[in-house]
Order: sequence, then C-alpha cells, then structure tokens
Amino acid sequence: AGQVVPQRSISRRSCETRDARSVRNADASIYLLRMGVIAMTQHPFILVVDDNSETLFFLRDVLSQEGYEVDTSKSAQAALSKVTERSPDLILSDIHMPDLDGLSLLSELRSRHHEMPVILMTAYGSLKTAVDGIQAGAFDYLSKPFMVEDVRLVVHRALEHTQVSRQNQQLKDQLRDHYRFDTLVG
Repeated sequence: AGQVVPQRSISRRSCETRDARSVRNADASIYLLRMGVIAMTQHPFILVVDDNSETLFFLRDVLSQEGYEVDTSKSAQAALSKVTERSPDLILSDIHMPDLDGLSLLSELRSRHHEMPVILMTAYGSLKTAVDGIQAGAFDYLSKPFMVEDVRLVVHRALEHTQVSRQNQQLKDQLRDHYRFDTLVG
C-alpha cells in the first residue's frame, strides 16, 4: 500500500515566521550598514520636508536613531535652498504642502540635475498619487501614518540603491579610463 503524505498547508504561524525572518534580515543589513561592513558614507545625510511639525519631529527621531544625519524643512522652497548649500543623500518629502507640493519639488530637483532619491509621503494616499510620484521619478512612496519598520526599510533600500548606482558609475569610469584610445597599442 502506498504511503499517504499529508499536504503541507501554509499556516499563519509559518507566515509570521517568514515575516520575522524578513525583519531580522533587514535588521542585519541595517546593523552591517551601521558597523561599516556595507560600505557607505559614514553618516548618510537625509533631508525631510513636511509642513507638519509632528511629522518632522517623528522622522528626525526615527532616522537619527538609525545613525543618519537628519535636517528638516517646513517648506519645499526652504528645502531647495538647503539642497544648494549641501546636497543630501536622500530626501523624504510630503506631497501636499502649501507653497510648492512634493511633486513640484521633485521636478525642480531633477531640472537642477540633482539625482538623489526622493521618497514621497502623504496622508492622502491613493494609487493614482503613488503612480504619479513614481512616474515623476520618486524612488518610493510612503503613506501616513507611518510604520517605523516601513520607514527604516524604504530609507535603507533607497540609500543602498544610491550606493550601488555610485559604485556602478565608478566602475564604468574606470573601464572608460582603462580602455581609452590613447592607451591602446597599435
């Protein structure tokens, strides 16, 4: 007689275990980033733009605890002047602000050839708003109210993406310099 093998079902517990592993992996990556094992600038500089003081305080606190250098701005215009003084590694910007909205800020940054990743945030989240932001060149999108883990992971992913892009560009430059026509023997 054949042996009956019970089908394995995906239980709630196995999903929780998988989710816990994901969080542990993210924590390990952030730990390695903090310890300098993953090469990145010592303390990445993040600019947070929002007209809500509570949001600015919350994000400054969360990101500072992660070891990032954080500056805040209550308007997009003030953020643009800060970017000319010192270019941040990452910008988190609210979409809905009184003077200049987050999409306009993103557009203005790109027109000035600033290529740092921008994460857009809003309490008025909709699929259309998210799609518009990504199509405009935003790295990602966060809906308010925030989950601390979501903020940590999206910020880490954006900074990691920037690091890989910079390394890629450095390697391209090295290859271009190594294989210039004037170095070829012929």
